[in-house]
Formats: sequence, C-alpha cells, structure tokens
Amino acid sequence: MNWVLEVLQSIGVPNDVLGWVIVLIDVAVKSLVILGVAAAVTFGLRGASAAVRHHVWAVALGALLLLPVLSIVLPQWQVAFLPAFEGVGPAAAVDVAPPAVMVPPAAPAAEVRPAPPARAVPPRGVATGRAEPAPEPAPPAVRERADVVGPATIAPAVSIPDWADARAGFSDWPVAALTAWLVGASLVVALLGLGLLRVWGIARSAKPLTDEELLALAEAIADDLEIHRPIRLLESHTAITPMTWGYRRPVVLFPRDAAAWSFMRRRDVLLHELAHVRRNDYVLQLIARYTCAVYWFNPFVWLAARQLRLERERACDDTVLNAGTKPSEYAHHLLEIARTLKASQSTAFATVAMARPSQLTGRLLDVLDDTRNRRGVSRSTSAMTWAVAAAVVLPLACAHAPQAAAAEPLATLEPRAAYAVEPTSESAGPLTVPEPAARDERAEPAYASEAFGVAVGERTVPVFYIQDIQCDVRRGDKHGTSSNSNDDRHTIRWWEGNCEGLIRIRGDVDFNEDFTDVARLSRDGVFSIEIDDGETIREVSLSEGRDGVERRWLVDRDERSYDAEAAEWFAAALEDFFRRSTYQLEERVDWILDTRGVDGLLQEASRAYSSYLRARYYEKAIETGELDASQVATLFETAQQEIESDYEMSRLLRSVPATYLEDSNLRRVYVETSNSLESDYEKSRVLRAILTQQGLEDELVLSMLQSAADLESDYELSRVLREIAGQYLYDPRLRTAYLTAAEGISSDYERSRVLRAVFEQPDLSDETLLQLLESAELIESDYELSRVLTSTASKYMLDDELRAVYFRGVNSVESDYERRKIITALMENQDLPQSAGRDILQSAATIESDHELSNVLQSAASRFTVDDTLRPLFFQAVESLSSDYERRRVLREVTRPDGVSRATLLDAIDAIGGMSSDHDKSTLLRDLGRRYRQDEEIVEALSRVADTLESEYEYGRVMSVLRGRGTRQ
Repeated sequence: MNWVLEVLQSIGVPNDVLGWVIVLIDVAVKSLVILGVAAAVTFGLRGASAAVRHHVWAVALGALLLLPVLSIVLPQWQVAFLPAFEGVGPAAAVDVAPPAVMVPPAAPAAEVRPAPPARAVPPRGVATGRAEPAPEPAPPAVRERADVVGPATIAPAVSIPDWADARAGFSDWPVAALTAWLVGASLVVALLGLGLLRVWGIARSAKPLTDEELLALAEAIADDLEIHRPIRLLESHTAITPMTWGYRRPVVLFPRDAAAWSFMRRRDVLLHELAHVRRNDYVLQLIARYTCAVYWFNPFVWLAARQLRLERERACDDTVLNAGTKPSEYAHHLLEIARTLKASQSTAFATVAMARPSQLTGRLLDVLDDTRNRRGVSRSTSAMTWAVAAAVVLPLACAHAPQAAAAEPLATLEPRAAYAVEPTSESAGPLTVPEPAARDERAEPAYASEAFGVAVGERTVPVFYIQDIQCDVRRGDKHGTSSNSNDDRHTIRWWEGNCEGLIRIRGDVDFNEDFTDVARLSRDGVFSIEIDDGETIREVSLSEGRDGVERRWLVDRDERSYDAEAAEWFAAALEDFFRRSTYQLEERVDWILDTRGVDGLLQEASRAYSSYLRARYYEKAIETGELDASQVATLFETAQQEIESDYEMSRLLRSVPATYLEDSNLRRVYVETSNSLESDYEKSRVLRAILTQQGLEDELVLSMLQSAADLESDYELSRVLREIAGQYLYDPRLRTAYLTAAEGISSDYERSRVLRAVFEQPDLSDETLLQLLESAELIESDYELSRVLTSTASKYMLDDELRAVYFRGVNSVESDYERRKIITALMENQDLPQSAGRDILQSAATIESDHELSNVLQSAASRFTVDDTLRPLFFQAVESLSSDYERRRVLREVTRPDGVSRATLLDAIDAIGGMSSDHDKSTLLRDLGRRYRQDEEIVEALSRVADTLESEYEYGRVMSVLRGRGTRQ
C-alpha cells in the first residue's frame, strides 16, 4: 500500500489533511469490527431479555465514540498483516513526510561545513533542482526537523511522470473528503441542537403538573425503582406523546388531557417513563447521536443506533409488565397513545418518547408474547459485557499498520545537531551543518541550606540535593510523579525542575533496618534507581544473584565499580524515593515511629513531596494518640500550608477521632482550616463531620454558617444548612445567619428544603419569620414556594405585617392549583381577622381555573362574613366564573348561613341570573325559594330570575315552589 501514499503525496495532498484522512479510514475500518462483534453477540442473545441486548448495543456505540481517541493516545501495536504506511498513522498524523523529488548524488564529505543560522528550508513541494547539469553536484534535499537527534536519512527519489498531468484534477480530493466529513458531522450535531432547542421551548411553555394523585404515584414509583434524583412532572398544552429528558433533574412530560386518563394508564405511562430515567436512557441517546455524528457516513452505525432505540423501548415495556400490568391492557394503552397523540419529529433526537407509530408494530407483538424473557441486566452480565468490550476495543485501538522500513542513509551527520538545507539553485553550495547549539545554562541553582527544602518566593519547595546533583526548582516548573503497577512489577517516574528519575521494581524487596539499602530481593527480583539531572545520568541497579544482591553502578551509561560513593548516592536516592512514593509506606512509617517517634514522623511529613504522603504521615501521627489537642491544632495549621489537595486535607480533618474534637480550641481551628478548602464537596463533608459533635458553641456554629455561605454548590450548602437547622437554630443570631446563607442558594428545590427545615424549630420570632418569608420570595418554582408558604401558615400565626409579606409571595405564584393550596391552608390554620378576607379575595381574583377559584370562594364564604367591605370583591370573583356548576357551588355556600344579610342574598340572586344552565339556575332558585318563601322582596327577586328560564319544565318547578303554580304568565 506504500504506492498509494506515494501517489497521494506526489499529487500535492497537504500532509496534515492526509494524516487525518488516514485516521478516519483507520477508525472506520475498526468500527466495522466492533459492530460485527456486537451484532454477533446480540444474535447469540436473541433468547435473552431486551435489557441485555440494549446493554450490548449501548456499550458498542460508546466504544465507537471512544475509538478515535483511544487509537491516538494508546501505545501503537503494529500488526504485520495490515497494509504498511510509511510515517502515517494516528501518532504520525501531523508528521507525514513531504513528497520525494529527484536529487543528484550527495556532495563529498570534505565539502561539509557549518551552515549560517539565517539559511532557511525551501518550501515543501517545490523542486529545488534544475534540469540542466550544474557546475557542481547539488546537495540532497533534507527536511528540517528541530527535534531530530541522531543520524539524518535521505529518502530515495521517486519518479512519477505519469501523474504530472493529472495532479491538478486529483490533488483536492482528500481536502474535499475531510470537508465532507466535517459538514456531515456538523449537520447531525445541528439536528441534535435543534432538537434540544425544541425541548427547551416545550419545557418553557409547559406547566407543572398539579394532580396530587399523579404526583404521589410518581413519588411511589420512583421509590420502587430506586430513583433518588428529583423528578419534574410537566403538562404540555398540546396533545403530544409522553416523553422524558434530562439527567440531573429529569423531566417527564404528559399531554394536556392526561388528567382524564384512567388510573392504570397513568400508572403505566409513569412506569415506562421512569424506567427510562432509571436506565439513564437519555444519556445513552445522546451518546448514540454523537456516535452517529462521528460515523455519519457508515450506515451500519445508524442501524446500530436504531436497534438501540428498539431494544430500549422493549426493555421499558418489560418493566411495566413486570409490575403486574396485563399485557392486553398495556398494548391497548400503547395503541391509543400512538393513535391519539402526536410524536414530534423535531424532538426525536433529544428526547425519549413513549410511543412512536414507526416502532409500534413489533413492540405490540412483543408485549403480547408471554414467552419472552423480561428480566433486567444483572451485575455479572454487565461485567461480562464490559470485559468483552475491553478485550475487543483496546487491542483494536492499539493495532496499526507497520511503518515501511526506512531507506538506507546516504549521509551520516553528527548527532545532536540541528540540520539546515541550502536551497538548490544554480548558485547553491554543498550541504552545511551548523555547530551544535550551546546548552541553555540555567541560572545558578538554589542550593539547599537544609537537605530537602529551600525558600522560593513565599513558600518552601523541595530541592533534590544528592552529592553533586542539584535539581533547580523554580516557581512554575513542571513537577510530578507517575506510577504504573502490574502484578509484581512497578514503575515510578518523577520529574522536578531540570531533573528526572525512574525507579523500576520487580518482585519483592526487603530493605535494611533504616531503609538506606536493599537487604534482599526475591528470585528474579530487580530494583533500580536512575536519576538524570540534565547533565549526568546516574543509576544503581540491583538484582538477586547466587551470593546475594548483585549491584551495578552506572554513570552516563558507563559501568563503574560499586564503591562508597555509589553506596552513599544510592542511600540518598533511596531516601528521596520514599519521600516521593507510597512504596512500603506502612513499614517505613512504623520504622520512623519506632526510631524517631512522632516528632520524627512530623519532620518526615514536612519533607515529603506530595500532599497524599504528608496527609498520611499526619494521620498516622494523630492515630498514635500521643498528641494532645493543642498539638493537633498546630498540626492542622501546618497541614493547611503544606497539603495542597482538598481531598487529602478533608480526609485528614475527617480522620480526627471524636475525643480530640471535645476541645473547643481544636474545634475552632478545625472550622478555620475548612475555610482553606476550595472544593465545595470536601468543605461540606468537613463541616458536616464536625456537626456530629454535641454541644457546639454558638460562636463556632456562627463561624460554620459564615463558612458555609461561601459554598457555591446549592446541594452542598443545603446539606450543611439542613444539618445545622436540626440542632442549632435556637439562637436568633444563628437563625439570621442561617437565612442569610440560604439567600445564596439559587436552586428553588434546595432553597425550599432549607427554609422548610427552619420550621422544625419551635418559637420562631416575628423577625425570623419575616426574613424567612422575604427569602421565600426569591423562589421561582410555584411548587416549592407553595411548600414553604403552606408550612408557614400551618405552624405560625401571622400578624398584619407578616401577612402582607406572605401575600406578596402568594401573588407571585402563577399556578392556580398551588395558589389555591396556599390560600386554603392559610384560612384553615389561621385565626384570621375580617380584614384578611380582602387580601384573600384580591389574590383569588387572578385565578383563571373555575374549579380552583370556586374552592377558594367557598372557603372564604364559610370563613368570613361577606359584609359590605368584602361583598363587591366576592361577587366580582363570582362573575368571572364561566362554569355554571362551579358558580352554583359558590352561591349555595355563600347563601347557606342563616344570618346572611339581605344585600348578600340579593347580590347572589343577581349572580344566579347570569347563569346559562337552566338546571343549575333552577336548583338554586328552588333552594332559596323554600327558605325565603315568606319574604316578598326575596320572592320577587327570585321570580324575576325565574322568568329568564328557557325550559318550561324548570320554570314550572321553580314557580311551584314560589307561588304554587307551574305555568309561565
């Protein structure tokens, strides 16, 4: 296959474009292997459940999405039976060799001379020679490589005269291919983006579902399915099929007429959609879409994504049937939903819909087939699937075509030189070699006044210093440690300033008593330390021989006799190794404690290179129990400066035994130290750990509240505040600080939980309640605000000032259902004055739902006297009722009391006249006629309204009650 690469290069294909085209071809071919294995496995599992087959397809598509990245980052494994490409592959995608050209023989070696630094390399793809003979042989063309170390090689000439005329017509196709792939992938991603935008629009236009029975059912099903995330139920304003989306706070969307469904249909829909939530099908849907974007040109990927969708729906159907639903009844529900509700195509990419007509035929047959396997995915099956996927994908990602053997070099130059190419023209001279660049000398190293520490800027950083090796460590230098373990083999690398170290271990190693030397190695064991300080490479390598440990001492790869100098260097390097790694950490800690005590362990902690090691040393020191509380407090202050990792600092703080935290000063330092943690999660863990202590001082809790207020995560801040609320809100100062911290929560759900936690405390002051209600006004969610306000009304009496703030919150609620809940809770739990009725009626006037407004007015009519101040507002609200049924309920309630005023009765009779239903109008007129038959004024008013009846039957019934006759005059 080399000729293909040579042809592509010769026609002028850009090297970077060609490299990426090769990468696309590579992963496209490998993707067919993965899909083939997945298809074979699912075919073999055709008797298994749909959930198992869905799991296989999900793993396969996820592997396809990771395949391009794995092919680039994993080590290359060259496979002999793959066609060879020279210098091409994922690792070489940006370093493809330039097109070869005809060059004359190399110049004599005697004419090689240093090249001026200003000479430049000729542009790629430009011929540098002339057709006519030159006076002197021209030098070979060599590609400039700043990173070349070692001999330079010259590629052989390739003559391609047959392609010269065709070059203009074919040189752009790889660019076009890459452009086409980018355009196709962008279109698929754009479709996904449009779907997400459409879903966002649906969510904004939908309203929270208010059916209490359905909300309770959803909560019960979520508990049964072990779903611990908050779930939002929305009701669409259109007849759209049920669907779900979202991960952190998943949403289940119902159509507008879902309230009219039977209980079993609503239960089955919820079971199906929440099964999607439990299985994280929305996330898998996005993974499948992004995989289709990467492999849009591969029809088998689209088929795999389609199969994933089909198995997903079957698996959720199985969840519903496993819950006890009759297959025939569930099939009827699916058919009715698909027939009566539309499935928006614009949301297909971004949601998980319940019943799309295109998927229904096969699903109905599967639902009615009582022989099907409907089990879920067991842990063993999932583990086996992942193991097979790893066994297939990882070797496949590493496999690459072998590179063709390099041509024999035509010239050998000095290593470690930067080579330049003279332009080959009539006046071109021979190939030139510059002098090796002078080594970039560092500034004078910072020698340690102590063996392992030196002040740099504002902090002390480690300086590695062994005999004549100094690692210059300056602010901003890269440093770190990496390790790799495989059975009994360990490789540890570290880099610090201008130094690098490498430790190789094989087998078991026994050190001497003071860990300054190796006493014994297991059979075939090896222990070696190599350090490169930028100038000299030193290495000590130990192996187990017949007569014990055999030692080799190498300096710049030259072996020398192992003498006192080598032993001293090895002891110092070994000590540095232990200060960088966790190798035999427990054994060395025990030795330090036995020989140097806790003080020695703390000194060793200050010399460790990593936060992990320092934290482990400090933990061990505390575990000994030899430190008192004041010493532990000092240790915290020191650790705060030396441990950079939030996780390690948090772990150290949380490891302190409860007996130490009985000391008030230590608790103060403990909380102050937590302020240095930047991670919200770790700070929350630390603060909640100290809250397990009993009897914390008010000042300490106040300090914790101030510290918690800095948390940016709503969830973590909520967790801390709710735990504080359970124990320490008896002091007004603490309550004020608590509510101040709660104002930093932006999540309505978490803010509601935090505010409702306050009500667990008895005897809240009016000032606290006022601040609580003002904080609740920031809640945008009608449901969460309703929970806070109803809790307030059920536990505390509200005076005029508090009630004014309370109704500000009530009037901000847009949901008619939630507003009715809040107002009725207030009337049921409060001893309200007559003046509060005006606030209630003014708030109720904006309720659009006849049913909810009717409930509020009935409660108001039974709770307040509809006097001259309330009557105009009350009957204005009655007039806004368009439902005669609801108006009849309200008017019957307002006229029920025996002591109802005459003015109220007359207004009620006028409101009856505005009704259009003869039946409802007649019912009210007859009720009032029986009660006020002796009152001529009332009977006259009732008669006037009776004259508006169109039904002779209803008119006769009314008049028979009023005057004893049933015919119209």
